[in-house]
Parts: sequence; structure tokens; C-alpha cells
Amino acid sequence: MQIENLGHESWLISTRKGSILIDPLLRREFGRSSQYRYQKLSHANVPAGTLGAVSGVILTCDHFQHFDRSSFSLLSSEVEVFIPQTFSESEAQWLRDRGAFVKRVPIGTPVDIGNLQFLFVPSGSETPPWDARVCSLMVAECDCPEPKWIFIQSDTGINRSISNMIPPSWFRKPDLVVVTCHYREYAESGYSSWDNFICPPPSLDDPRAAFDLVSAVLPLDISPLNVASLYVVAGGDYERQDRPLPSAKRDNARLAQLMNDLAVNCTINAATAGATYFVGDALEARRSKPVSIARADNAPTPFSVSELKNYSPLASDPAISRGLAHFAKALLLSELGHTLLFTDEYLGVKLDTKRFVLKIVGTANTTTYEFCFSKGAFVICDKPDDELLQKPAGLVLSASAFRDIVMGFASAPETCSNNSLQWHIGPLSHSPLGLLYHAFSHPIFKPMG
Repeated sequence: MQIENLGHESWLISTRKGSILIDPLLRREFGRSSQYRYQKLSHANVPAGTLGAVSGVILTCDHFQHFDRSSFSLLSSEVEVFIPQTFSESEAQWLRDRGAFVKRVPIGTPVDIGNLQFLFVPSGSETPPWDARVCSLMVAECDCPEPKWIFIQSDTGINRSISNMIPPSWFRKPDLVVVTCHYREYAESGYSSWDNFICPPPSLDDPRAAFDLVSAVLPLDISPLNVASLYVVAGGDYERQDRPLPSAKRDNARLAQLMNDLAVNCTINAATAGATYFVGDALEARRSKPVSIARADNAPTPFSVSELKNYSPLASDPAISRGLAHFAKALLLSELGHTLLFTDEYLGVKLDTKRFVLKIVGTANTTTYEFCFSKGAFVICDKPDDELLQKPAGLVLSASAFRDIVMGFASAPETCSNNSLQWHIGPLSHSPLGLLYHAFSHPIFKPMG
């Protein structure tokens, strides 16, 4: 299976047995009003033979930049079109009048198109009101032992129950996630807005803004620690012809780089028209000229344990240091981290930026770390142990258990179930121990051993 970006949020998904179009925007210029005309900033021409052979068209919503009527003149009049139950009936009738076979699909119901299977995913509660009828997509190639599947976020916040919607027959880990939160400010149809805004524009200088970005852009429920091999940032790739966009300081490439810096074990790429992503065991991106994508293992990261204030024999241990760095990123990307970041008072005490405590007990020495959100890293705690429980959350575990997890000698549940202590606010599913189990599970974490 491969997926090609045609510009903005238009995609062509192809397999050896057929292809489908998603939100086809097949012309560079588009728009339904003569007053407001738009153009894609990057555009890919699809050969007529390819368009004539598509097995079906999927429309995520009836917005003009997703459902472009003029593009259907390039397709067979009898093409099969799949729409969600939230799709406008008048727009659906326009398709029927043209000759298309329109199928209205209930949200969450798997549908087969050749050897591909898809289902619509409802928007999350934080989605802007004008996008509330938009649906995201899951698409899988199902004629293989472990179905390869992708998630395409379409102008929506992520629905919190999304993990429960994955069909049991699908392999649980998505192979690719397309993220369509983008940040360009401009006037559209008479009002000024952030196109597909969910949170303020990103900034590496503001940890809370960076975390807001991660919380909004990364689908936390299906991949809270970047379990997908590849994320693609797409969308917002158009402008009004009478109001060209200024040079964007924060475009999709900038957003992709910020996400790459925050990533654990995945690669982030910004899509442009013509970019093709091959979904399989060796996932890579190709353009007209081959490009290489640095793995997240080698990517620069703003989170580091090299700034520890005091020397500690445990901190000098390579396994402990690597484990701390990985766990720091896991905490920052987790629901528990989100809760802690926005908790300002605990047990009647005003909190500073250090709200999570990790105490590692060794045979010769014990080191206590506090997680500092302002640095995005663990720092050695300079307060006595009797103040530990005044923090909202924490975890105590043995140095040997932590080292075995990092080295790959044992799993977290094997080593920590009987000899660890945790305390935290929030539901049990967001506990420090649960986070530890998830953060160091395979294939999210690559052990040293």
C-alpha cells in the first residue's frame, strides 16, 4: 500500500489491486464562489488513466476544500462515493444527480473497497464547531497476515475513544499517521482564523505551548508515545487568490521539525504534493528525487539529562541516563503529564514546575529526581525525602529493575510489579507505573542490550 499527497489534504491510496481517492482536490484552482477563489500552494497532476481506474472516492466532509465539485468532472460519472452519516444530504444529492453511486456509511462501521478496508472516525470534543461534522479515517490493506493501516486526521481533534474503534482483525499499531493540524493565520471568506486551529501556534521557548501542541497534534489515544513508524504533517496547503499568504514563520515543515524534536521512536515528515509514502515493513518517503529521513534515534532533542545539577553515580550510568531521557519524553507526551502540568495546587500547597518525583534505589546509593517541565527533563532533587509525597505523582523503583528494563533483560511488568511504589492524581490508567510499562514496551522502546 502506498499513499500519495495530491496537495492540501487530498490523497491517492494505491495497492496492487486498485486505488481510492480521499477528498480529491484534483485542480490547482478551486472554490464554489466567484467572489472567493482559492489555489493550492503545491499541486500534483494525477494521470487520467489512474483517475479512471479508481475503485472509489471517500469524502470526509462537505467543506469546499475537501469536496471539490470541479474535480469530479475528471472522474467517471458512475464512480462509487463513500460519505459519512454527517455529510450534507443536498451535497450527496448533487453527486447522485451526476450519476455517482453514493453510499452513506455509519461512523465506526468497516467498509471494504477491493482489498482495502476503511472506517470513519468521529471528531473529538475540542474540534472547532464548524468542523464538528468532519470525520477522520482509518484505512487498512487487509489481504495480508497483519493488516497495514494508516490513520488520517481530517480537520478534527482526536476522538478519545478511537482505540476502541480499531477492528479486532487489524494489527493494533498504525503504520502511518497523517496529522492535519496546521498553523497559518489568514482571512478566509471574510473572517480571520487559524486554519484548522486546535491550540496556539507552537513555540520551543514555551514548554506549556509545546506541550499544548503535542497534546493537540499527536493522537494520544492511539499512539500516546509515537508508536507509529511515521507521522506526516499535511494540510493548510492553499490560499485565497486575492490574498496571498505571507511568508509563514510556522509552516508545516516547521511543525514537523518541532514534532520530530519531541518524538520518541518515530519519524516526522511534512508532506508536499507528489510525496509518496510506502506503507509496509520498510516505511520510507520518496519524492521526484529520493530524500533520506533521519531516524528519531539520531534526531536532535530538546530534552536531555546532561544538565543534571549534581553528580550522582546512578546518573553517570549509561543505562540509567538513557532510561531517564526516554521516560522524560514519555511523561511529557502522556495524559499523566498533561494532568500534572495543569495542576497548580496539591494538598493545599502551591506547586512550582516540578511535580513528578522518580526515586531510584540502588544497593550503595539512592538518587531522587524531580521532573522539571520548564526543562522537559529530570533533575536531581535537592529536597529531603520527607517532602516527596507532597508532589502530585511519583514512582519508587530499584536501580537494578530500571537498568534491566533499559537493557532489555526484562519487561517492566516482570521487574516492577512487586517492588515498586507509586502515587498520583487522576485515573489508574494514567498512573506512573502504567506509564512506565507503556514507555518501555516493545516496539516503542529499543533496548540497549
